Amino acid sequence: MEACRADATSWARIGEVLGVSKQGAQQRFVPRQTDLEGFTRTPEFSRWTPRARAALQHAVDEAARLGQGFVGTEHLLLGVLAGENVAVVALDALQADNTELRATLIARIGTHAEVPGDGLPFTPLARRALDRCLREALRMGHNYVGTEHILIALADGDGLAAQVLHDAEVDADGIRREVIRLLARYGKS
Repeated sequence: MEACRADATSWARIGEVLGVSKQGAQQRFVPRQTDLEGFTRTPEFSRWTPRARAALQHAVDEAARLGQGFVGTEHLLLGVLAGENVAVVALDALQADNTELRATLIARIGTHAEVPGDGLPFTPLARRALDRCLREALRMGHNYVGTEHILIALADGDGLAAQVLHDAEVDADGIRREVIRLLARYGKS
């Protein structure tokens, strides 16, 4: 398998040879990070601040509390909104009502019977947002990933979190400018 991928053989072609779909081939051979514990083992997570890690844990807890069998961008945004952090301060400065954002997210998600919070998979959109967090931090010249980078990645992506932020007239560029202003004023934390 590694030789095929090294030769740039597509997952579609590999799936065709195996008699399964492209997705089936990927699922068979690509290890998935399906829970928070698996995610925390990645080297990039070592750069995450304690508040960013807490936001991620809160996202998993919120998904379970709302009866979701997965962690999506909407849960990541709920996780960011749950604490006192740079992202929340930036949203306040942009005159976004954090309580209203939370209520809108929960209304759009809906609630079901609570599910156990261990081992919830991240959706592909949530994984892409998490990948963008580090890129955003590096783009801003930071050697850490904070809640502000999570918020920017969510606003700059797709999914329910981006829709809710857009509806609240908050965009990634505005958040980025406000974060830079805040960090310059109060120093990095």
